[in-house]
This record gives sequence, C-alpha cells and structure tokens, in this order.
Amino acid sequence: GSFNGDELPGSNMATVIDINNGTPQLTEQPRMSFARRYPNSIVLANGTVVITGGATYGNYNNGQPASPVYAAEIWNPATGTWTVGANAARYRGYHSITTLLANGTILSTGGGTPGPVTNLNSEIYYPPNLFQSVNGVTRLATRPVMTAISGMSYSNAAAMQIDMASEEPVSQLVLVGTS
Repeated sequence: GSFNGDELPGSNMATVIDINNGTPQLTEQPRMSFARRYPNSIVLANGTVVITGGATYGNYNNGQPASPVYAAEIWNPATGTWTVGANAARYRGYHSITTLLANGTILSTGGGTPGPVTNLNSEIYYPPNLFQSVNGVTRLATRPVMTAISGMSYSNAAAMQIDMASEEPVSQLVLVGTS
C-alpha cells in the first residue's frame, strides 16, 4: 500500500533478494498463509525467518476493515517452505517492532499508534527451534553455555577462543548482532 488508509489489501507474497553477486537476483517464494501489511521479520540464528504481526488492510481503511494477523509464520530457506507458528496475544501492526534477544527469543512490542489500537506493551515469542521433545514431552532445549571469550571486538576472519561450560561438541556457532 502507498499510505496507511488506502484501500489496498495486504500481500502474502514473499521474495528473496540475493545481493551477493553484484546484480541483485529476485526469487519468488511460496506464499505465506496470511496476507499482511506492516509485518515484522527476524532472521534467527538457525537461518529461518519469523514473520509476525500485520493486518489485512491499512489501519484507517474506510472500505474493508483491517483484520489483525496474530499467527507467526516461519520461513525455512533450506526448503523454501512456510510453517504457521504460535499466535500473538495482541495486534502488532503499524509502528510495531521485533528484535532478536540474546537468548534466542523475539521481543515484539508496540503497534497501532496511530491506529485502531495503542499498544504500550510487549510480548516474548519463543520460536520452535528453542524447544525439544523428550519422551513425548516438549521442553526448552538445552543450550551450550559460554564461560569465557578471548575478546569483545574482532576483525573479519580473526581467530577467537571460546571456553564452554560443557565438553559436549558444538556443531555450529552463530554470532548474532542484536538490534
């Protein structure tokens, strides 16, 4: 849409833009389950992308009412598929934000100002990759714990030393910059 009160619907389309080889390459992806305007997206440490919030139309639409989208959707770049995730408790649309927290959860806050709501509150979303099933019971997955790191600033391709609380092997390490 071109402005907050136009009568254009949200979209469920998704496009990957690859800027790694000079000329950007656009690749259309399968459609999301829900059309959205004003959604937020977060790339998780495992490479999946979580889309939250949004509405079917702009906040001040005079024709079609804006229906909030509560369900999160998770895109897996390895398979190109979408999975519907847990619902938010509040509408997060226009003027909302999400940010990845250090523990892998997502802070979702604000939304609607100006608009149909004024959300001066926040929610924490726990993506599915933070859980594991043990004997048929779902629980938070055990995560590696770093006890020391050799520095707080590194040049590109610089070596670092990390001490871990456990001697269990770590298959992947991802450094995440928070918002």
